[in-house]
Amino acid sequence: MKSIIIKKNLLNLTIVFLIIFASFIRIYNINYNDLWSDEMVSFWLSDPTIPLDETLSRIFSSNWMVFYEITLKYFHLAFGYDVHISRYFSYCVSILSLIAFTFLLKKITSKESLLLGLFILSINIFHIKYSIELRSYIFAFLLTIIFIYLNFNKKNLQNKKNTYRSFGILLLALITLFCHPYTILVIGSFIVFKLLEFVKNKKINYQDFFLVSGLSVVIILFLSIYFYTTLSIIDKDALQGFSPVWLEQVKPSFYTNFYFSKFFGSRILGLIYLTILIFCIIKFRNNLIKNFNIYTFFVILLFNSYFIPLVYGYLFTPILFDRFIFFVLIPIICLLSHFILLIKSKILRYTFVTLICLTTFFNHLFFENTFKQFYSNIYPTKPEVRKALKYINNSKIKFFTFKMDDKNFINTNNIYENYLLKYLDKLNYKLEYLNYKKNNNVPDEIWIIYFKDITELEFKIPKDLDVFKIKEKIKLNRLVLVLLAK
Repeated sequence: MKSIIIKKNLLNLTIVFLIIFASFIRIYNINYNDLWSDEMVSFWLSDPTIPLDETLSRIFSSNWMVFYEITLKYFHLAFGYDVHISRYFSYCVSILSLIAFTFLLKKITSKESLLLGLFILSINIFHIKYSIELRSYIFAFLLTIIFIYLNFNKKNLQNKKNTYRSFGILLLALITLFCHPYTILVIGSFIVFKLLEFVKNKKINYQDFFLVSGLSVVIILFLSIYFYTTLSIIDKDALQGFSPVWLEQVKPSFYTNFYFSKFFGSRILGLIYLTILIFCIIKFRNNLIKNFNIYTFFVILLFNSYFIPLVYGYLFTPILFDRFIFFVLIPIICLLSHFILLIKSKILRYTFVTLICLTTFFNHLFFENTFKQFYSNIYPTKPEVRKALKYINNSKIKFFTFKMDDKNFINTNNIYENYLLKYLDKLNYKLEYLNYKKNNNVPDEIWIIYFKDITELEFKIPKDLDVFKIKEKIKLNRLVLVLLAK
């Protein structure tokens, strides 16, 4: 009895240590980089000073991440509308996702597999990356875990409680879809799983039938709202509207790693994870078919997450991209951590565990900023707005603006202007911002910030400022700072 208690305490301590360790490497230097342009969109959408109806209007005219933006709005309302506060929201969500993932693993696998799975996710480079980004992927990841947990956490409840539970799952499904539309693949895969289960068992459970029917209605409701709001505004051609203009068709090399190189940090690591995963699925295929449990669902989810977007992409327009299917990390890690430790051969079992853990750890240690930031200089990967404003502040010219979009597509100018002004408040510099489209009284010399994270085009003087010439040009990361003079 005493040894059981000791083992349980040791397991809990290890779990706590892994979560604390994961929390530390995510929060360290959390604001080292400034925001990407699309993160600036989330920052603008979640402005707590505007009414909710205006927030919704902005959201439906700019993107589809409704629930994330609204929740972020109230986070800003509670903790302040600050350019360095926002990322803590995604950080908190990421830690909750680690805790939720622990509960999921605890429910579906052994203690050893739980520790292996939690370790893999704790130091997963993709999860770390989106834990500190102002985008909805990490929130969709958390909601997907909860959706899976609730659907496979079977309990003998009274009919009334089962009905409440089903309604709760339907509400969660709707929220998840409005966090990111690609989670439709998760909900659709669960419906497919349940339909196949009906066929296999040759009977239909009333609660499951109600749930599947309800989820189908939720998907139809979401698509209806999505088509008549965001999609119709972004692109009148609905089939084209799903695809960002910058997204290209997958290349032949994609079929050698299926984004695993992005998910796990390098091409070699990706091949290691992918090879072991395929081995486990093939080796335990009879188990997956016979038991028809959550692991069967994971395989269905993996297949649909790639197959459906690929087919759609070849028939209409490309829609498959690594971060859009971020949630596939859940089935990948669960399948790996569970089936690796079911392999009877000790040599093969420990070889796989060692290969995954050591290669991932050393890749972080020597090649990723996650660990390198503790012992080496790291370099910015996003537009260096802070550095640009500091440079302007140290110069003689105190007027500045930014290169505006003539069409102001999806409120681009409002988004950049909002971020720059809020950053200026944060730094407390005495600089003068000028909107040259609204103010014709432009001084003889002015700095102009040109964001380059969403364009490869070289800087050209705007038509509104064609009387100016370039006096100085400073190249920063993903950003060009230009001094214009008459």
